[in-house]
Amino acid sequence: MSNNIIILDGNTINQIAAGEVIEQPSSVVKELVENSIDAGASRITISILEAGLKEIKVVDNGYGIDAGNIEKAFLRYGTSKLQTIEDLYSLRTMGFRGEALASISSVSKIQISSRTADYEYGLTLEIREGSVNSRKADSINVGTSIKVKNLFYNTPVRQKFLRSALSETRDIIDIVEKLAISRPDIAFSLKLDGKQNFKTRGNGNIKEIASQVFSFDVGSEMLPFDVVKNGFRVWGLAGNYNVYRGTKDHIIFFINSRYVINKELSKAFEAAYKNRLPINKYPIGIVYLDIPQYLVEVNIHPRKMEVKIDQEKLIHDLITSSVSSLLLSLNKQVTRENTNAVITHKTSIDKKSIDRELVKEEQISFNENIKNDNIFRQMEIMGTIKNTYIIARMNDILYIIDQHAAHERVNYETAVKQFKETGFKSQMLLEPYLLTLKKTDYIRVIENIEKIFTYGVLLESFGDDSFLIRGLPLNIIGEEASNDFILELIDSFNNDDSEKVIDLMLEKAACSRSVKAGNFLNINELKGLVEMLGECEFPYTCPHGRPTIIEFNHFNLEKMFLRSK
Repeated sequence: MSNNIIILDGNTINQIAAGEVIEQPSSVVKELVENSIDAGASRITISILEAGLKEIKVVDNGYGIDAGNIEKAFLRYGTSKLQTIEDLYSLRTMGFRGEALASISSVSKIQISSRTADYEYGLTLEIREGSVNSRKADSINVGTSIKVKNLFYNTPVRQKFLRSALSETRDIIDIVEKLAISRPDIAFSLKLDGKQNFKTRGNGNIKEIASQVFSFDVGSEMLPFDVVKNGFRVWGLAGNYNVYRGTKDHIIFFINSRYVINKELSKAFEAAYKNRLPINKYPIGIVYLDIPQYLVEVNIHPRKMEVKIDQEKLIHDLITSSVSSLLLSLNKQVTRENTNAVITHKTSIDKKSIDRELVKEEQISFNENIKNDNIFRQMEIMGTIKNTYIIARMNDILYIIDQHAAHERVNYETAVKQFKETGFKSQMLLEPYLLTLKKTDYIRVIENIEKIFTYGVLLESFGDDSFLIRGLPLNIIGEEASNDFILELIDSFNNDDSEKVIDLMLEKAACSRSVKAGNFLNINELKGLVEMLGECEFPYTCPHGRPTIIEFNHFNLEKMFLRSK
C-alpha cells in the first residue's frame, strides 16, 4: 500500500457515504419517501420489484423540483432544508443533510421526472454513477417520480452481504408502515412485484392504520390518549391488558412526525403496564410526541433514527402518567360493566351450572400412577378459596396451592418427557382457526415455514396476510391459545434461539391444558392434582417461575399474630 495521500474522486466519496446512509433497499425507500413528505405530497405511491434490487419507484404529488434545481439535488450536500448549522435546531423536515440522493445515485441507475405548478412541462433526467446521462422535457403531472434501478450493481461486495429477498421485503414493508403511521394525513400505497400490499386513505384516522399494521383485532381494541403538559403533547394509541407481544418492537415512537428509536421512551411506555402484563411480555403502542425542535438532536445517527432528547425525565414521566391514567380509566369502565352485569348473572345461573359440568368433564383424571412414597399424599385437602387456591394441611403445617400453577408444572413435566421420547407431533384440529397477522409477521412466518412445521404447527395460507391453523403440537388447545402461541413463536424467531423456542412451546402446551383460576374441581380432583404435583421433579414453581405452593408453619403463624417472643 502506498504511503502517498490522495484526494478521493467524487464518486468514491459518494459510495463511501452510501455505506453509511444506504445500507439496504429499505434505506432507499425511507430516504425517497421522506423527500416526498418534505415536498408536501398528499399521495405517495411506492412500487418495488425483486425486493428493491431490480427497481424502487416512488411517485408523489408534491410541489416538485424546477429545472434549475433538479441536478443540484444529486450533488453531495445539496439541500433545500437548511442554510446554517443553527437551522438544525428549528428544522421540522424529514431530511436535511443533502447526502441521500447523491449516495443513492452512486450505487444505482436513476431516472427522475419532476414538474412544478409554475411550468407546463417537467424535466426527466437519467443519472449514472452520479452524472447526468440524458435530459429531456417531459409532459408529466405536478410532483416527482423517481425510479431507482439495479441497486448496488456497481458494488457487488454490498450485494453479497444483503439478506434474503423476503427479509429485505419485510424491512421495506416495515418502514413504509411506520412512515404511514407518522403521517396519517397522507395517502400511502405500496405495491410489491405488481401486487397491492399496503394502502392508507390519508384521512388522518390512526386507528384505521393501526388495524392494518397490527391486524384488525388488535387495532380495533387500541385506546386513544392525548395529554398536553409543560409545553409538550403526548398522544396516540395504547393496547389494553389483553394486547401484548413477546418483544418491544411493537412500541412505536414519533417525535414531531419523525419515526425514532429511543430506549428510554420505550421504558417510559412499558412502565405504565408494570404488574399489569405477564412476565416477559410487552405492550403495543403508537406514541406521538410534539415537542420544541431545539430539544431534539437528530443528527447523531446517519439515518436520523436514533435521537437524543433534552428534558428527557419530564417527557418520560409524561408518557408514563398519560398511559397509566388511560389504563386506570379502563379499569373503572370494566368495574362499572361488571356491576351492571350482576342482573345478567342472576338470570344465567342455570347456564353457569351447565358450563361448570362441561368444565368438569374436560378435566383429566388426576389419580394416575401415584407412588407410595409421594409425601404430598399425606396432605389433607380442606377446600379452596375462590376456586383458585387449594387449602391443605399436613403435620401442623398449612399449605396454600395455586391450582393453575400446580397443574402447569404437572403438564410441563409431562410435555418435556413426551418431547424427549417423540419430539413434536401434530394433532389435527376438528375445525381450523383463522390467524390474521400484520404483514411483516406474515412474511416472517413464510420465511420460517419449514421450521414451524418441524414444531408440529400445520398452517395453510389463506389470503394475503392470513393462515388457517390446521394442526397444533402437544395438545395446545383453544383459539386464543393457538393465536397467542403462533405470535409468541414468531417473536422467538427474532433471537434464533432454538432452545428458547422449544421451551416456549412446552410451556404453552402446559398452560393451555391446565385448569384455570376459578375452575371448579371437586375434592377428589383437588387431592389428585396435589398428589400429581408431588410426583414432579421440581414441584415448587410453575414453568414461568411463579410459586405453586406456599407453606405456613407454627412459627410463621405466631409471628403473623404477634405471638412470637
